[in-house]
Amino acid sequence: MIPYQTEVPNPGLTLEQRPIKLEGRHGARVDRRALVDRANVVVTSVDPQTVLSVGNGQTAFTADVTGLQTLNATYLSPPLLTQTHADWGWHVTPPPAGVEPLRFTEAEISARNHSARYPVLQPKLAAETAWLRANPHRLSLLRLFLRRTDPRLPPIAPSDLRSPRQTLHLWNGTLTSSFELDGAPVSVVTAVHPSLDALATRAFQGGLEWGKADRHASTLVSGGRRCDGRPVLLRRLDATTHYVHLALGGGGCPHLAAGRVPHDWSIARAEGGGVEGGVEGGASGEGSACLDATLWLSPAREQVAPPSAAEVFAAAAAHWPREWSRGAALDLSGSAAKGAAALEAPCAAALEARVVRSQYLSMSQEAGSSPPQEDDRSCNLG
Repeated sequence: MIPYQTEVPNPGLTLEQRPIKLEGRHGARVDRRALVDRANVVVTSVDPQTVLSVGNGQTAFTADVTGLQTLNATYLSPPLLTQTHADWGWHVTPPPAGVEPLRFTEAEISARNHSARYPVLQPKLAAETAWLRANPHRLSLLRLFLRRTDPRLPPIAPSDLRSPRQTLHLWNGTLTSSFELDGAPVSVVTAVHPSLDALATRAFQGGLEWGKADRHASTLVSGGRRCDGRPVLLRRLDATTHYVHLALGGGGCPHLAAGRVPHDWSIARAEGGGVEGGVEGGASGEGSACLDATLWLSPAREQVAPPSAAEVFAAAAAHWPREWSRGAALDLSGSAAKGAAALEAPCAAALEARVVRSQYLSMSQEAGSSPPQEDDRSCNLG
């Protein structure tokens, strides 16, 4: 045994420190699956301060408790938003009339015999300073949500959900969500492809559909009519454009139709079957109907078909265990406080979980070609 002792913070919000004894065994093999599974995140209520993400370091999709972005009106205030970001997804707002960003100059600041120029607030150029501070900024590329198929019924609200339970499975990078809506159980599974900007989701339940909308202009540029090809949406905001390529699983021909409001599209199978969905979007069906779909985001038109949802889930299930099996691992399951049983010391469990979850955030949101700053790829903090 190689005993050592350290101080770790109380998992509460105080500055109190609790001493615990951490013991390790040289050469012992860590059960990495058990280690990672212990850190899975479970949500059992609608909490706007708790959002979970799936991603691959380049692209991240942040969801509410439904597993999609259904409750945006509730999760709308920063710092936590339900958005979809990618490395290449940036937007520049046109300068307002009278604002000339090129007039802005950096201020020279001197300290201890050293001078340097910094972009600081200049009262005489407040409008230019504000514009430069906000541009360019990350663009939320897509909103995918559930809604009822009956247009006479209201949008899904937090109070409509019963017994929500959501689990972020860190070992395979998959988000599973279940709840009861209008007396029927609903389950949603969500994942991002490990090497493509592709989001896959699978929903079970009747009477729902997928939807999608915002202030983007969304134009159907290919497919979407019976089986004449896979639908492709061109989305435009100011001078920024990107594409959304759609594929449905289960052998169905995808059908994309304009939704109920501008920029809102619903997804369905062309041959019928009662299952439909949408992109600012939804999924609907009768009985135990299932709709699985892949949405591939791209800054340009892709000439190849997007992977199926099954292929995305399989790729994630193969990729994440490999990542978790690399490098060092910190297993505190044998730690004890005053001889208590394993993991009875709450500080050891909290520390272990924080390490694992930090690794997940690094791999899912921060390990791309252009790592983000404080806000990861969940939202823009300005």
